[in-house]
Amino acid sequence: MNQTMRTSKTNSAEQTAEPAVNIMHVAGRHLLDAGHQIALYVPPLILLFLPLLALLPDQGHDVIETVVTGRQWAYIAIVLVPLALTVLLHSIQMLRRSAQLRESPDPLMPADDGWTFRWTVVLALFGMVVLAAPLYFFELGDTECIKTITGLAVADECHPSWPLVGLSAYFSFLILIPFILPHRSAPSGKMTGRIGRVARHHAPSIVQLALVSVMGIDVARDDAVIKDYGPVVLGALAALFVARLPTPAVLEGSTKRDSHWRRMRVCVGDGWTTLVLAAISLALLAIYPMEIGARLGSLFVLYSGVLSWLAIVSFAWSSFLLLRDRLSVAGLGIASVGMLTVIGVLYGSYDAITATKTSADIFTGDASSEASLAITATATDSIEHDFKAWSSVVGGSGSPRKVVIILAEGGGIRAAQWANEMLFTLNAGDSNILRNTYAIVGVSGGALGATSYLANLAALYDYQLGHGGGSKVPGEPTFVAFNNAQRALAQDLMAPWLARFITVGAIQAVLPRDAAPSAVLLALWKDNLTCAHEQFPRYLIPEYREVCARLPSLMNAPMRSFPKSVGEHALPRLVYTATHIETGARVVESSVDFTPLDFPDAFDVNRALGGNISLLDATYSSARFPGISRPGALVDAKGKVHGHVVDGGYLDGSGALTASDIVDAIERASEEKVIPVVLDLDNSPDDDKASQNVPDSMRAAGAAITQTYGMFKGIKQANGMRDLAAVASLRRQVCAFGGGLLTLQVPRKAGPLALGWTLSQQASNRLDSAGFKVAQPLTHSGARPAGPESLENAFKLARAHCT
Repeated sequence: MNQTMRTSKTNSAEQTAEPAVNIMHVAGRHLLDAGHQIALYVPPLILLFLPLLALLPDQGHDVIETVVTGRQWAYIAIVLVPLALTVLLHSIQMLRRSAQLRESPDPLMPADDGWTFRWTVVLALFGMVVLAAPLYFFELGDTECIKTITGLAVADECHPSWPLVGLSAYFSFLILIPFILPHRSAPSGKMTGRIGRVARHHAPSIVQLALVSVMGIDVARDDAVIKDYGPVVLGALAALFVARLPTPAVLEGSTKRDSHWRRMRVCVGDGWTTLVLAAISLALLAIYPMEIGARLGSLFVLYSGVLSWLAIVSFAWSSFLLLRDRLSVAGLGIASVGMLTVIGVLYGSYDAITATKTSADIFTGDASSEASLAITATATDSIEHDFKAWSSVVGGSGSPRKVVIILAEGGGIRAAQWANEMLFTLNAGDSNILRNTYAIVGVSGGALGATSYLANLAALYDYQLGHGGGSKVPGEPTFVAFNNAQRALAQDLMAPWLARFITVGAIQAVLPRDAAPSAVLLALWKDNLTCAHEQFPRYLIPEYREVCARLPSLMNAPMRSFPKSVGEHALPRLVYTATHIETGARVVESSVDFTPLDFPDAFDVNRALGGNISLLDATYSSARFPGISRPGALVDAKGKVHGHVVDGGYLDGSGALTASDIVDAIERASEEKVIPVVLDLDNSPDDDKASQNVPDSMRAAGAAITQTYGMFKGIKQANGMRDLAAVASLRRQVCAFGGGLLTLQVPRKAGPLALGWTLSQQASNRLDSAGFKVAQPLTHSGARPAGPESLENAFKLARAHCT
């Protein structure tokens, strides 16, 4: 009896354990299936989140603002939306079919039923939502955000991208109607049935053509604004690819599992057109980055590149999943990527900064020799001698002499626009600030702004002298120079670089120098800063062409040949800084020669390259933005490499260290007392946080994550605080000499501002308005324009900060 009871208990325990084992088995199988689905869809579709990550920072804000407040929205709505939907459907279909082909137990391909296809549509719509998320969350700043009641409706101008998001959603819904509705085949042999099937199959392309016809007329009709029929033509071509959308038809059953290529052909299906389009798109972006980027903008380039890679990666991933020996192929792929990475780290290529050819005549082209003779380029061998020559040309500015030094701080395109704005404002009207400015210390983007403004100003002064002091160019030279520089800098400088980077950025370390993305940025600057793509009004063509004809020679000539004065107009000396990789030393590129005593422990590019680094190369050397541009190798006329340079912001982001040396040099050169007045063009609205003494809070995280985050955050914060400390030290120095330092900072209301190479027209306008208000205490007295008292006002305000 006891044995029976023990047997009964054992059986009961086994019966109780069996459901638990079954539950665990079922749960494990579900987890395994979920893992297979993740491995199937996540690797390729993770690319969809790249635009979201790229467009979240301030740089992305300006990229979106350029499109939604301009006319490039037509390319997005008419061209990109249907192609994005096509790419998503074909990519998901390839991934799904590869799973079916790999898991089917019989040698014949299973049917592609309607419900399975509807899940494909759901995933595609989810992908569209992810792609549209940056546009949905975009919001204008308080200065442009307007909410007014128009009739019975509220006009919300805070979210100008919402109409584009709504249009994209509506258009996607129209295209997908034939695939969402139940499929009912008409009786065979009837004409109406055939017409219905044809109409159903071509419905997406018909909808696309209808949209192009309706919206394209509105786009093309506004000739005064856009003069671009590209959206109409490309939108009509997009209909050809929309017509190849995948269909929920039954797949061919003649494909055997033992033929990899046949299975791939079935896996791709009618998506081969999408793959061809993706390959062509990437090839065009790589070969013609300047043309495509300038016309279509960063947002279109970013989305088209991501979608093209999505189609190609989905095809490659599907092919990998169908392989029998996937482990060895994966190992070979990882080894290849590792080898390329090692080659790139050890033997990566770089940009070459070569000695430019000298010319006895600074200006060439249409500029007359008489105008060229007006340029004065006094040969000096030190800052002290050059300052004496400058003082003799400028004349007195009161007793004791007040000398201005301007710091054009780094900060990408934001710094360039702020430097251009402030240099114009300080020089407008009868202001005597810029004419008493001895040197402009430029770093990174600040150097770009100074180069653009002063090159235009020198060209305009020379043009006036060539015409007997008169000019048919409307406006005073200071305003015309500012306007020309602003148009050049207001372009989308990121798009051409992005077009090349998104195609070959992964292998740029092993690319030839001219094929690298950073080479595109230099070529774009050269074109924009020399009016290469300028559209002149007919009645201004001769005059503006004469001015622009002088710019290439200024940009391409040796930096030390940059004019010291044009006629009676003295120009500031340009002193730019970079960072020497091999030694970590400060690299100084100057329009005047100097001695080692002038800039202690600095690397003299003029001496290394025989004084023949061009103004454009010097500007780009200082503005080799981290992650955007590769290091530049300093190569002299004999081919010898004198090290490599990177962005000047690595060491002296404010330029205060270099300005401090200049102050010492001019104090040594002056027999009489000199009062230095430093104007700091600070383009970062965040620098005022330091005065609040509020520590930056770090997010709570694990020890390893906190250490990694703290390391990079600490380096970034230390660089910013070092620049502020250098400015504070410079203030103490000039105050000791009886002068002062005044910071002209971008106010926070002018943001959000980009820290990159793209600035929207709206952001540029905000900087214009902010610059006028910031400089008004210096250059204006009440309602009067700038006058001779500007320098005295600047001195008093700068001196007031000597506490």
